[in-house]
Amino acid sequence: MGEKLRALLPSVWSAEEAYNAALLQYANNQRKKMLDKKDGRPAKYAATYLRILFHLCELLERRTFTLRIADTPIGETLRRIKANNYRAGEVIDLGDDLTQDAAPRLAACLHSRDLRSCGRLLPLDRRSGIKISRGSDRQEKRSDPDKRSADGETLQPPPISPAVSTTKNSPFM
Repeated sequence: MGEKLRALLPSVWSAEEAYNAALLQYANNQRKKMLDKKDGRPAKYAATYLRILFHLCELLERRTFTLRIADTPIGETLRRIKANNYRAGEVIDLGDDLTQDAAPRLAACLHSRDLRSCGRLLPLDRRSGIKISRGSDRQEKRSDPDKRSADGETLQPPPISPAVSTTKNSPFM
């Protein structure tokens, strides 16, 4: 089941939504919690803030991201932050650098989602809000049956370009 779910990633994510809603809003929420020292655990929120921004850059550039963050260029920094060995200004600076790095990656990302392929990859259950007929590729979203695919085209991944980095402290350099 895990392999099928991972296979769905290219079909369901949108570069613009990943940039705006899912990752930047979530990252900014983590930054706020870090600065507010919510729950007395600012290191937890600081590490999550940077991890989400790093994942955003990875996703926009490579159309996937590394689940085992320790194996990435930012892994050691996150380990140090989780050990409470950091300054808030350092986290904010690195977060700002990653946010700036994400903008050109978004502009260069040619990915578009293909929701129609989801029905072929994984029949979803009734709790998901998507009804898939057995024996066919037809999908129907209960709340909006007219939104079946973002653009109707088959995903053609672009060639992967070298990392784009506009900032000197980026872990992508």
